[in-house]
Amino acid sequence: MENFFIDRYSRSNSKLRFDDTRQITAFAKEAMNATGHYNFYYLTLTQLAAKTRNNEPLHAYLELARSVMLGNSLHFEQAEGLSESAASGRIEEFAGKLGAASLEQLIGKINKRRALSEKLGLKYFPRIHALFASIEGACDAYLMRGIPCKEIVRPGGVIMTAGSCFAQHIGAFLGATLDCSRVHFGPGEEADSGYFLKFSREFAQKRPEDAQRIADADRPVLFYTIGISEILIDEHGGTHSVGVLKENPAFARRKSSTIQAPEAIAAQVGEAIGNLRKINPALEVVVTVSPVPLEATFQKNASIVSADCLSKSTLRYAVSLLCDPDKGIHYFPSFELVKWLCPLLGLPPYGEDDGHPRHVSNRVVAAICLLFAKYFGSPEVFERCVRNVCAIDDVRSADLPDSLRGIQA
Repeated sequence: MENFFIDRYSRSNSKLRFDDTRQITAFAKEAMNATGHYNFYYLTLTQLAAKTRNNEPLHAYLELARSVMLGNSLHFEQAEGLSESAASGRIEEFAGKLGAASLEQLIGKINKRRALSEKLGLKYFPRIHALFASIEGACDAYLMRGIPCKEIVRPGGVIMTAGSCFAQHIGAFLGATLDCSRVHFGPGEEADSGYFLKFSREFAQKRPEDAQRIADADRPVLFYTIGISEILIDEHGGTHSVGVLKENPAFARRKSSTIQAPEAIAAQVGEAIGNLRKINPALEVVVTVSPVPLEATFQKNASIVSADCLSKSTLRYAVSLLCDPDKGIHYFPSFELVKWLCPLLGLPPYGEDDGHPRHVSNRVVAAICLLFAKYFGSPEVFERCVRNVCAIDDVRSADLPDSLRGIQA
C-alpha cells in the first residue's frame, strides 16, 4: 500500500530518487514535520527502506532511522538491533543525516530503557498501527509476551475439553491435526463454576470409561473455557445457574441476580481441578475465558452488553487468581485476542461466516488454535499444524479445514 507521502512526491515536479541520500533524508524529515501521525511516518520509512534494498548504505540508514524513531519517540521495545547498529560503524556515517546531535548517546539511552523495562517487567501498548500488520508478530509482542508457557501438547496425547464451544474448537483442532484422543465432558457455555465443580465430583462415577482413559493417559491435558459468572439466589439462599434458567424465565421469580466473587469462582474451579487430578495427578490444565458474549442476563440495572463486560471481567480476574504454571494450571489469552487484538489486526471477531454476532469467526478460531500449538507445543508440533492448516498470518485468506468450522455456542 503506497504511503501518501510517496504518492505526493511521485506526482510532483521533484521526483523522488531512491539513490539520493540527501533527498531521502529531506523527504523523511518533511514527512515527520508535515504531520503528527506517527503511523504514516513509520510506514514512510518502512516503504522507503523496502525500495532501497539495492543501496545498502541508504537502506541501513532508513532502517536505523526507523528504529531510532520507535525507540526515542514511540515504542522503544520495538527498536531492535540498535546496539548492533552502533557497533557496526554506521553511527558516524549517518549521525548528521538523522539530525541527531549525538546519535550514539541517543541509542545508548534507548538500549538502557529497554534493558530496564525488561528487568522491571514493564510493557507498553504500541502507538503504531502498522505494527499489527503481522498477526503472529503482534501476538508474540503484545498478547503472549510475559505469559509463561509449557510444552504440554503432544501428538497422540489425550485432550480433555470442558466448558464452552471454544474448548471444543481446540479439541477438534488437536484431534484432527495431531491425532489426539478427545474427551469432552461438559458442562456447556452457560454453566457457571459451581456447575463445573458439581460435574467434577460426579464424573468418575457417571462416566467410568472416560475416567479410565484419563487415568491411563501419560500427562493428559484439560482445556477448560469458563463462560459465565452470573448466578441467581433464591429466597432461601440457594444458588441457581443462569444457564439452566434462561430458557424459562419464570424460574427466576423471587430470585435475585448477582455476580459471583472472583475468589469464589477461583476456589470452585480449583477444587474441580483437584477432583480431576485424583483420577490422574499428572493432569496439565489450560484455562481460558470464553469470548462468546452472554446470551442472556437477569441483571435488572444493566444492559446485555454491560452485563457481558462485567461477567467477563470478573471471570478474567478469577482466572488470574487461579492460574499458576508451577502448579500446572496455565492461562491462554484467547479472550484478549478476540476482544482487543482482532480490531487492530483487521480480523472481524464475530459473525463473519454466518452473520451471527455471538459466533467467533472461523479465521479468528484458526489463529487461536495455531497460537495455542505454537506456545503449548514443541516447534515440531507447531510446524506440523502450520503444514496441515496454514501460517498464522495466512488465516486471512486460507481455506480452513472442517475441524475449525461449525462449532458455535
